[in-house]
Amino acid sequence: MVGERQYWRRRIVFPDGRLIRFNSFWVAAGPGQVIEYVNPVCGLQMAPYVEDGRLHYRGVRFVVKLGPLVLPIPEWLLLGHTTIVEAAIDECHFAMDFRLTHPLFGEVFRYAGVFEADWPEAGPALNPAVPDRSA
Repeated sequence: MVGERQYWRRRIVFPDGRLIRFNSFWVAAGPGQVIEYVNPVCGLQMAPYVEDGRLHYRGVRFVVKLGPLVLPIPEWLLLGHTTIVEAAIDECHFAMDFRLTHPLFGEVFRYAGVFEADWPEAGPALNPAVPDRSA
């Protein structure tokens, strides 16, 4: 956490060596909800809950932040409803299934797999002011 934001820096390495980076930050969005911003303007508001020992995130709406204004956008108007399910495997690994399902077009995006959490000592993943020099 830095201030009221929780920063995430993700690296997805595919078996063929391809690397994708995905950075975001989370902020509280009222009781029992968070917004994950993928850039300073666009975000996804979610309601997390635990069921059967797994962490679920239910999409509430998309948002657009314009200065102090946070404008709600219904899920159906953009990519559809978001569902995320995470399950701990061990201290450093978790399984995740992320889905975007549009009411007219069906499943429009999905990624799932087993992921490893890397907890560097207060480095770039925890402080956005520290440059990310990871490969």
